[in-house]
Amino acid sequence: MMLVSAGFLMFAIVCINRVVRADEMMGEVEEQLHPEKTGVNTEDKEQSLQGGLWAGVALVAKSPYLLGICALMLCYSVLSTFLYFQQVQIIAEHFSDSQARTVMFARVDLVVNVLTIILQLFVTSKLIRWLGIGRTLAIVPLVLALGLLLLGMAPTLGLSMLVVVIGLQIVRRAGYYSIINPAREALYVVLSRAEKYKAKNFVDTSVYRGGDAIAAGLSGVLRSAGFSIANIAFMAVPLALVWAGVSLWLGRKHDQMTQASERG
Repeated sequence: MMLVSAGFLMFAIVCINRVVRADEMMGEVEEQLHPEKTGVNTEDKEQSLQGGLWAGVALVAKSPYLLGICALMLCYSVLSTFLYFQQVQIIAEHFSDSQARTVMFARVDLVVNVLTIILQLFVTSKLIRWLGIGRTLAIVPLVLALGLLLLGMAPTLGLSMLVVVIGLQIVRRAGYYSIINPAREALYVVLSRAEKYKAKNFVDTSVYRGGDAIAAGLSGVLRSAGFSIANIAFMAVPLALVWAGVSLWLGRKHDQMTQASERG
């Protein structure tokens, strides 16, 4: 399996090199067609991308829209890590055999990947077109909020917590890959080149991993304090609702910025 994975990584490197060469060829063609612009666009692009991590932080700090994207990513990251730790605990209680756990994880991954492909091919574009970016982004957190309520009430209702948490993980992962990620990337379309690359880099790395660290620390504290899985699930519901609210706000801001750009 490691060799198969290495083979796919090598194929990815080949694809990257082909894309880079194609981009260079397109640049040469552009220079031949428009010699008066030679060097101008390149200089502007290089200038706009100067700076490091702190340049991205500064751009985020000055933009409510980018701060909203940070909040969305932070909510997703924290909630995902919470669910991961609950899954680990529940699965450890139900499966003592490592081989049985491996089989179960493989089946979950298969369902996630098949569902992701189906949603991306036949559903995602229609959702964005019909509902808009904001409502599309809000679908998954709203479903997760209902799922977390169900997880919290599972002991009372006599439901299997294993089934509920696996269902939540399938919804979260398939929803992120097929719905949230494409819609979230569309949020950057209305931004400048510098914001797209500098700020996005900060959001996708520092904010995302920061959310992981926060959730891991909180999970440990809550478990040490004696909170049950059901208690933690109830505590995560407001976070999912905040995530949905931020998504709707970002969708409205995106539409306003798009309209302003078209008028300007």
